[in-house]
Amino acid sequence: MLLVTMNKYKRVYSIIVMFAFPFLEASARSIATLKVHTDFPFLSENKLTQDLFYSADSAFGGVLQIYCYKFKSEDDSVLICAKRNVHLKFKSGINSVKILYITSDTDVFCLRSFYDVLVKTDAMPPGNYKTYINIKSDDSQFSKIFLQTIDSNLSPNSPVRREINSVLLPKQKKILGIDIGNKLKSSIPASKTLDLAAAKMSRSLAAKGYITEHLKINGKDYVDVYYKDWFIGRYEAPVNESVSSQMQKQQNALMNNTPSLTNTSLENHPSLFSQFRTLKKEKEKENNIEGEISLSRNFSNGQEQYSDQDNNFYELRGRIEFPVSGMPVEVEGLYTTQDANRQVKASYIHVHYDVDKAKTELAQLTNSYNTIYSQTLSTSKGTAQVFQTYINKLERQQDKLQQELKNEVGADTKSGGKVDFDALKQNSIQSAEKQRSNTASADSAGSINKSAADEQKIKDSVNQKYKIAEEKYKRLLAIEKQINKYKTLLAQDKNTNYFDSAIVYSKMKGIQDPQQMSYKQLAKKADNLLPDGQIKKITTGITNFDAGMFPKYESQFTMSGQTLKGISTGYDFGICQAGLTIGNTEYIGRDGSVDKYFSYAAKISSKTYEGQKIGLVYYTYLPSHQMLSDQFFKNMDIAAPGFRSPVHIVSAIYDGTISKYVIIKGELASSMNQTDSAISNHLSSGDKTAYAINVAGNIPNTYVTVEGNYSKAGTGFQNNTLPISPAGTEQYKITVTNEFFRSFLTAGIDYNYMRQNNFASTGGNRQWGFNVQTHTRRYPSLGISYKPFSTFRSYTDTLSIPQHPLIGSIWTGKATYQLKRAGGKSFRFMFLYSKNTSSMDTVSYGSTLLQLTCMYTIKQLMLSVTGGQMKLSGTNTDSLATMPNNTKFMSLTGSYSLSKQFNISGGQDFGFADFGFCRYALNGGIVYRFMKIPVITRINLRYNTYELDHTQPWKNLYSGNIDLTWQFKSKMQTKQH
Repeated sequence: MLLVTMNKYKRVYSIIVMFAFPFLEASARSIATLKVHTDFPFLSENKLTQDLFYSADSAFGGVLQIYCYKFKSEDDSVLICAKRNVHLKFKSGINSVKILYITSDTDVFCLRSFYDVLVKTDAMPPGNYKTYINIKSDDSQFSKIFLQTIDSNLSPNSPVRREINSVLLPKQKKILGIDIGNKLKSSIPASKTLDLAAAKMSRSLAAKGYITEHLKINGKDYVDVYYKDWFIGRYEAPVNESVSSQMQKQQNALMNNTPSLTNTSLENHPSLFSQFRTLKKEKEKENNIEGEISLSRNFSNGQEQYSDQDNNFYELRGRIEFPVSGMPVEVEGLYTTQDANRQVKASYIHVHYDVDKAKTELAQLTNSYNTIYSQTLSTSKGTAQVFQTYINKLERQQDKLQQELKNEVGADTKSGGKVDFDALKQNSIQSAEKQRSNTASADSAGSINKSAADEQKIKDSVNQKYKIAEEKYKRLLAIEKQINKYKTLLAQDKNTNYFDSAIVYSKMKGIQDPQQMSYKQLAKKADNLLPDGQIKKITTGITNFDAGMFPKYESQFTMSGQTLKGISTGYDFGICQAGLTIGNTEYIGRDGSVDKYFSYAAKISSKTYEGQKIGLVYYTYLPSHQMLSDQFFKNMDIAAPGFRSPVHIVSAIYDGTISKYVIIKGELASSMNQTDSAISNHLSSGDKTAYAINVAGNIPNTYVTVEGNYSKAGTGFQNNTLPISPAGTEQYKITVTNEFFRSFLTAGIDYNYMRQNNFASTGGNRQWGFNVQTHTRRYPSLGISYKPFSTFRSYTDTLSIPQHPLIGSIWTGKATYQLKRAGGKSFRFMFLYSKNTSSMDTVSYGSTLLQLTCMYTIKQLMLSVTGGQMKLSGTNTDSLATMPNNTKFMSLTGSYSLSKQFNISGGQDFGFADFGFCRYALNGGIVYRFMKIPVITRINLRYNTYELDHTQPWKNLYSGNIDLTWQFKSKMQTKQH
């Protein structure tokens, strides 16, 4: 019975082992291939935190032990933080774990004084650190040691450094950038400034709990700073450099050259992404509020004929930029007194979240990281070869010393055995005494005295021998320590580069066009470069925000760049992006009054897969009550069906790449409204639809680029808020461009076909255009182009919005050439030819311009001479002319910088008509930059006298402009510990 029971349990045990063994074996394999990386502990919301990154082939469970020591010397260290018995589920692939050192946890240790220093300075104290990591999984175990060093120099944005700088160079009291305190001399060397302010600095830092020690080493001045017995950094005062100059260099490096502050040396190489994250955090502390305010006064004794603009007015402009939750926001506005005589006002205010600037800054950060990583990888390979050679040299020395020790004392240290020098000495002395006893009986008394001397000689020889052996052994231990250190550092460097690549570089190297991504998408790619928790901020998902007066584009057939007075916002929800826009659009109407439309749009878009984006736009508009009450539209439902009820437009848009050679964009839109119009009710769905497709790409293995565009809108498609209605219009456009002679010549050709169809008429035209341009520095650059253009009108369009049919073309020719001479001299020659013609209704108009300019510059001086001819042509060139039809002109201009503050300019204009001299003008200007206040003053004066015809009297105009621009910058206040 007992045997049967035992056999039963054996079978159960075998089954358990059979099923469990694969898991145990997988766990062992996973931990055998495990890679781990960690950087210094840091504060996250005042909690001591440490990131643990790991790479595993497959998932497994394990228990983590982590200890971090700071070494005061080679043999003296202190435990600063530790966490034991952390049960983790390690996932397969590249992952990370946040280790929180919460003191209420019994398995956590955190040295209180170390934590206080971290809170006080927001930085690890300088010194050498070792982090020990142990992970146990079943019967397998993983161990890793990280050697880390922090430089003793205070970081550019250290609170302590800022405090010392504020004592040595007190911050001036400013109001909008104007210093209201005494101006300090910033040219005094920092070392002298430090001597003069040493007592004041010590008192200031002592008030914040710091202890300072003023040192002079090799002629240089230093300040060592301590907090609670912890050395927290050193401030160096250069002998020949001022404090302000030193501060400016550090500021420029932090704001504009982040890579220069990274450290990639073998003995001090934390992960690049942790360094970039720290520098990004420090850079954000330097955020500024900056902007400018400009007030200008324009005055004149009159204005030219047929000009509607009042030349006597004031303008006030303002712009301010500041960050909100790390995102750049800009507020700008304009107020002009000219609005008193305008139907549509030009004054505006615009609040704008500058997402493009935010993406540009983040893209620069990612590009800098990619560049530094590539450089580090290349440098690491060379460093590894150098240090491996050094390690090989140390190992040869090690082998030689081991062999010498073995020959001399019989000790073999290859297995790590320790030599017992005391025992070896004692054995040698005993051997010497035995030798003396054996010879004592055969010697006389004199010989006995001689043997005593020999014994002492033997003892001295033994002591000397083993003293040398002991020194060799100590050298052997030192060499072994160096070998282990550099092997550990090389392995650590390789491991760090691996995680830099796996965690950051691999995610960012594939970014092709950051501007096509939302900030949130870009931030997810670069999340490990951003300060802890920033990616989780709600502001990260904002794709746009505008309020006030601004242009808005959603699609070709909905909101297509109209200027709105309203608000627009968008947000990235991850799976899609959504946006909402509400506002008014204004146009000058048929009778000169304002036509106002209220409109709103909702948009949602999403990437179906890489390189493919689809979206849906819902757009609605309706006219203002003023337009609805216009008697012009009374009983005209057939002509203006959109004015009785809102028009709804639904549009689907697509933007994607078919291959690396072809990009396609398309839109399909349909308009809908409720109307009593009999004709409108008989319109088909196709008549209410508009669509467009654009295909662009280049022919493989050539320089030929091709772009084609096709669009068509049905006669019943309505969108009166567009500047020109596309209803009933069909258009083809093809552009082909090629480069010749190694990009010396670029040539392109355009073909346009446009056709309009409505119930009243049908018409169209075909037009060809071309463009030729050279690109060279050695020879003159030449260019010539011909561009035809046209718009069309239907009867119903005329009733809806003010449009005019316009058909015409533009010829343009230009040539430029520059000669540079020694001493900074340069001559620049420019020739321009332009001819345009246009027909609008029964009125035609045209102009021809020939112009030649020669410009000479040298240092602060610029001189320019321009001559040419302007000829007007058309159906009626006399009724509203502001200059004679055929005029030859010449102008002389010049400017000279008297100093960095003062610049003057002036010029003369001459005009000659068919009947003789017809125009003379004289102008002058002054620009002055104040030294003590950030204000720029500009004054321009102009005298102009002219006659339009020899039968008319000369008219004299005096005009001028005074402009004051006030530029300001102020550092945003940050919380100081």
